[in-house]
Amino acid sequence: MKKRKRFVIGFATCFAAMILAWFLLPLAVSAFRAWLLTPQDCPSACKRSVPGCQPATFDLELFMTQLKKGKRYPLWYRATLRNTSCFALTELLANEFIDGHPWLTIWDSRGVEFPANAGAVPRGIIPYSFDREAFAAMKRNPEFQMSFGYSAGDGFEYQYTRLDPGRKVATLPSMLLPSLAWLQPSDMGGPPIDLSIRSKQMRPLIESRLRGMQFDQPPPGYSSIDGYIFNTPGRYRIQAELKSEYWPAGVYPRFEWYRQHVPARLQRGLEWWTYLYEHRHLLPPEPPDFRTAKDLLHVKSNVVEFEVTP
Repeated sequence: MKKRKRFVIGFATCFAAMILAWFLLPLAVSAFRAWLLTPQDCPSACKRSVPGCQPATFDLELFMTQLKKGKRYPLWYRATLRNTSCFALTELLANEFIDGHPWLTIWDSRGVEFPANAGAVPRGIIPYSFDREAFAAMKRNPEFQMSFGYSAGDGFEYQYTRLDPGRKVATLPSMLLPSLAWLQPSDMGGPPIDLSIRSKQMRPLIESRLRGMQFDQPPPGYSSIDGYIFNTPGRYRIQAELKSEYWPAGVYPRFEWYRQHVPARLQRGLEWWTYLYEHRHLLPPEPPDFRTAKDLLHVKSNVVEFEVTP
């Protein structure tokens, strides 16, 4: 009789535990998923649910705002793009920051757009290139995520980055590295060919063309602007503009930590158990759906005034 009573009590306890687990397990799964997919804190009003919000700011600085007339490389600038939204900007075209520059517009004192007027490269020499050491440091920075793409149609190498909320990326500074213009890539899509005065084959030719030419060392952190010579004193204004498509992606710090530190096999089990695999399109480590249209980022910088003196 006692054995039967213990059996009934044990069976009832197990049955009650199963019933309790039946109700609690979905709650535990939902709580785990909610904890894992907690979005990053962000005070910005620009969220994915707000249509048409501008997710970034663009700042322009000049190294000097008082210039002597007649110089070929008078302007040194730095442009900084900062993500001010609550989502990541993924697949953001970064070529303008690495081997080119944003679209720059200059106006004279009358408010008329001042066109590029420098003409051909003197003696076929390009004196400046982007700073390769700064580029290597950028790629080593864990906060800067870069990927590369290639278009077989136009032979252009595209370089992309992901910019998380609060993060920023600045134009790479220039370095004095003279090379021959006709040896540079025509589209400047990839890194410039390193045929500097240190190259044994090209050194005599480059050095002969450099005789009598003086180029300033770039200010640390700034990039050169080619194509402009200001021969008329007066006040001028400059503004930078950037256009790029991107995909917005939610930012989940706990999930990213989990992806980096939990073993892959355990990840697969947890994702199956918690149905995370059904929500991969929401998670930042997964590639975006390339069938959907990208959003357009179009930002203009502040306007900076500078003066050309006699």
